[in-house]
Amino acid sequence: MLKKRFQKYLFLFSLTVFIFAYGRNETKPNFSFGIIADVQYCECVPEGTRFYSNSLNKLAESIMNFNARDMSFVIQLGDLIDRDMDSYESVLSIFNQIKKPKFHVLGNHDYNVDEKKKERVPKEIGLVSKYYEFGSNGWRMIVLDGNDLSFYTPKESTDRIEETNRLFQRIKDRGAINAHAWNGG
Repeated sequence: MLKKRFQKYLFLFSLTVFIFAYGRNETKPNFSFGIIADVQYCECVPEGTRFYSNSLNKLAESIMNFNARDMSFVIQLGDLIDRDMDSYESVLSIFNQIKKPKFHVLGNHDYNVDEKKKERVPKEIGLVSKYYEFGSNGWRMIVLDGNDLSFYTPKESTDRIEETNRLFQRIKDRGAINAHAWNGG
């Protein structure tokens, strides 16, 4: 059931990207762009089928592919690392080889670092703001931070922590399948 639902959402996402890139009544795309998601790199022991240190090779291969194509930009959709702040140095040295404009969205694994270092995460990957916009070929892209209300970002205020707890309890009480501590609000 969950796999089927995931496939449905993946199809809807793919359809949205297709419509977005082609625009209305167009026969050729207005532009194309690359997407990287869930690199989840760390220099750590494999767990089950997760071989975290292999991510660097896969990322390098993707970047070679992107650099060989005519793309307007590349966006990384979160979870660049799996854990450990030191992982950013290794993965960014490869990610920054992209020869196109590049953008980031933060994921929950990006904050899977020591509590004292969490506030440094956005700056570590070059973000001035976790919410921002950029343009490409007359289109405006808006990047939102789905981690604002979460259990893993820096604990900025008591109000933010209470709001996160209320949101989580509300979706948990509804029996929502996304009622997991790793999801953001």
